[in-house]
Amino acid sequence: MRRYVLPIAVLLVMLLLPAAPAYAASVGDVELIMNCVTPKHTMRYTSNGVWTPYGNPDPTRQLGSSQPRDVGIAVVGGDSHSVVVTSGGQLYHAIRFPDGAWSLFLPVDGRLVSRVAVTDVNGDLWVVASNEYGAWITIRSGATGWWTGLRQFWTPAPGETITNLSVAWVVGLDVFPFITTNRGRLVTGALRGTTLVNSWVMRSDVSTAAVDSTNAGSLHLAAILTNGQVVHQALPRLGQWTGWTDLDVATGYTLPGNRDDIAIASDGYGAVSVAVTVRTVIGPDIYWMPWHAMRFTSGYWSSFNDLRPHAGNSCVLPVDIAMAGH
Repeated sequence: MRRYVLPIAVLLVMLLLPAAPAYAASVGDVELIMNCVTPKHTMRYTSNGVWTPYGNPDPTRQLGSSQPRDVGIAVVGGDSHSVVVTSGGQLYHAIRFPDGAWSLFLPVDGRLVSRVAVTDVNGDLWVVASNEYGAWITIRSGATGWWTGLRQFWTPAPGETITNLSVAWVVGLDVFPFITTNRGRLVTGALRGTTLVNSWVMRSDVSTAAVDSTNAGSLHLAAILTNGQVVHQALPRLGQWTGWTDLDVATGYTLPGNRDDIAIASDGYGAVSVAVTVRTVIGPDIYWMPWHAMRFTSGYWSSFNDLRPHAGNSCVLPVDIAMAGH
């Protein structure tokens, strides 16, 4: 295990260089991060539904100058922990504190990976990552800040590669990773130590998927199917999965353009947010824009809304997104 300590010179840089605007978070707020050329971050206030302008959480360019491969974010003990896979495949981690200030992004482990997802597990940060060999787990202790080494817990079939990861913890039960492969398989199970127990294939037509859990212990899963359909289903605590819901129908709004990535987050009030990146033509440029919808505790869905009027234009490159709720 290792722990990273900031040298004095780095601390001085943090004080002198400009950072992303500081927006404090409250219960019910939702954060979104994406892997543009530099990471972009925005937050939705539950009090008025407004998204903050996109900010750069990496002004010192610790992540390099090329577009990161993937991003993950989770709220742990009131802080937001973001983990990024750089263009070279390195894992980096940073913390967004309750006042909105960011720490520097610092390396986690020397092993090269391509995809990442994170979740809070009883005050610790659990990070699942993947490479050509399979899926791996590393844990950051909330008490000490120490990391375990990456340990493998799942191996794909011959010729199969992992294209996306998501993970959630159900309080008092287990950690549930969801693994999407190039064959469209969506694989899940209970992660206990370095073993994926009772693993099974939920579907075989999934392009990408995202999962989160509510404070009440329900799992919520959203996915983009290989035909472009955006769907959702829930697993009540100790219950059974509901049927799949078509979100174009549930929200009353058909997302324009190609759907590329999806993220999901539950807030402290039990509402569930889903964001989908959509390929959008604006004048001569093409942007990958997140659209956001909410599922309220009543089960009613809001319409999808474009983040652009509040947060601004996102990225002229295909992006991966992640969300976390407070």
